[in-house]
Amino acid sequence: MTKEFCGSFSPIYTFFNVGIVNGGTMINAVPDYAEIKVDIRFVSDDVVEDIKEDLVKIVSSNTIEEAKSELIIDNIFSAFSNEYNKKFYEFVKSISIKNELGEPEGFLLGGASDAAYISKAGVPCLCGMGVKGVKGEWNHTNREYAIIDSALERIILIVSSILELENKEL
Repeated sequence: MTKEFCGSFSPIYTFFNVGIVNGGTMINAVPDYAEIKVDIRFVSDDVVEDIKEDLVKIVSSNTIEEAKSELIIDNIFSAFSNEYNKKFYEFVKSISIKNELGEPEGFLLGGASDAAYISKAGVPCLCGMGVKGVKGEWNHTNREYAIIDSALERIILIVSSILELENKEL
């Protein structure tokens, strides 16, 4: 990404991934269309408008005569907010230590999560409470994996946290 297209959002914490590329019908012919589908991850919803503006600049910078470009935004997946979650994380961490499961390590993955919708509603929520794996390094790739032996540990942590929540207000 060039500086010209960085706007005011932080390119360090904004990730673009072209996951699907389509177009053409054969190798030796000019295609009648080309299409890319992009996944964008960001850590704050404050950057959404800057991202949209930059995408419009990129799409409108067409240099091929008679070619037309169009930007279609199907969905913007909200960033997972930690605003309501720090106290909840500390609570779950204390349960993990109490059950001799070790001290969990929180880390930033780069944005979107299904948990974002719960967090946006102001409900404490943690993302990635399933089995252990690599800390985001290979998520959603053919190298992603899970450590099966950690499943029982996670079940104990989740159930213990739920049982303790009856006596706690977050």
